[in-house]
Amino acid sequence: MRTKEMLNENLFFQEQMAHIRTTIELSGQRDTQAISVTSSLSSEGKSSIAIGIARSFAEAGKKVLLIDSDFRRPSVHKKLGLSNAVGFCDVLKEDYTLTECMKDIDVQGLDILTSGLVEDSPSILFDATTLKKFILEVKKEYDLVIIDTPPVLLVPEVKTILNHSDATLLVVKYDEVRKEEVERTYRVLNQVSATCLGIVFNRVKVKVKDRYRYYY
Repeated sequence: MRTKEMLNENLFFQEQMAHIRTTIELSGQRDTQAISVTSSLSSEGKSSIAIGIARSFAEAGKKVLLIDSDFRRPSVHKKLGLSNAVGFCDVLKEDYTLTECMKDIDVQGLDILTSGLVEDSPSILFDATTLKKFILEVKKEYDLVIIDTPPVLLVPEVKTILNHSDATLLVVKYDEVRKEEVERTYRVLNQVSATCLGIVFNRVKVKVKDRYRYYY
């Protein structure tokens, strides 16, 4: 199946991604090129949000790179129907170049770097110096880099990713994640000096007549 067919074509979802894109553009944060999309726990929908935001920016004329850095539970390749034989982990190990690992999809301006097949310990792969160098290099080639990260409260190496990102979006699955867990996540963000652009509440149930009050 072609990737374009596997993207979320729901108009309401795309509208919300455009709202988030506009919020980021108007945030006033300078030099915000590398944005991490994270969550407190797993299965909160951060990968779908990361894909949606990356697509929205690309369709607005930006050159965008979407990276799946969740080496323990990667999902971007599954959601988009892409091969994951080689990817981000292989670039970090310098076994392959970024160009060799890039996935081409049917959205102009959007490139995908899946996680790759991780055989080593993820915490070892995320060496701070190597990651910083990589992010600086891709920021020269792209207007925006969207990084789908592991959950903050479950995976230690996420701190390195957040620290080397310019800003972070926190995805919260509405009515399922406890307030205490979100507060713990915010403390971690503060510990690594991460700039939080805001919280995206996901899976909010609304009535049709209230649809324009959906989201944050």
